Amino acid sequence: MPAKSTAPPLAFPSTGGRGFTIDVTGKLSRAFAASLRLQDDSFHGGDKPNVTTTEGALLYDPRGARGAIGLGIISLQRFNGISSATGSGIGGLFMPDTTQHLSAYGKLFFYPSLSFPEIGVSPPTKPAVRGSLFTYQMGVAVAPNGSGGLFISIGLGGHSGGPSSYSPQSVTALQLGIGSTF
Repeated sequence: MPAKSTAPPLAFPSTGGRGFTIDVTGKLSRAFAASLRLQDDSFHGGDKPNVTTTEGALLYDPRGARGAIGLGIISLQRFNGISSATGSGIGGLFMPDTTQHLSAYGKLFFYPSLSFPEIGVSPPTKPAVRGSLFTYQMGVAVAPNGSGGLFISIGLGGHSGGPSSYSPQSVTALQLGIGSTF
C-alpha cells in the first residue's frame, strides 16, 4: 500500500452497530421550517467503519401546516477511511402534531449527485465517483397529555445509495427519542 493509506473498504453483509442521532426541527415562521440532523454510527462488520452524517434543510409550506418541501444539504464523513461525500438535494417533511396523543412524522430527502472520493487513500489516486443517496426518518410521536410540550418518538431512520465502492451503502436504525415543543 502507498504511504499514508489505510486498508481499502470491505463490502459486508447485514451487520449490527450502534450510534446516536440528534435531530432539531422547527418552524422559523408560519411558512418556513428548518431541520438539522447529526447521526453518528459505528458498525461491527467489514472494515468496522465509523460514519457521521450531517444533514440540514430549509423547508417551505405556504399553508403553514405540518408538511413542507425544501432543499437540503448532506455530508457523510467516514472516519476510518479518508473519505467524505457531500451534495444537495430535495425532499419533504411531515412534523408530528403534539396536540394529539399519537401522531405520525416523517422526513424523506433525495440527493441526486453526491461526490464520493476514493476511500482509504490520501491523496486520492482516482477521481471521485458520483452517486445518489436517499435519506429517511419515519415514526410515531406520543404526547402523554396530548396538549403539546413533551413527546416521545419511536421510528426508523437511515439512508440508502452510494456507489458500490462506498460502504455501508444502506443503513436502517431504530430511533427512540424525547422531544419538546415550545
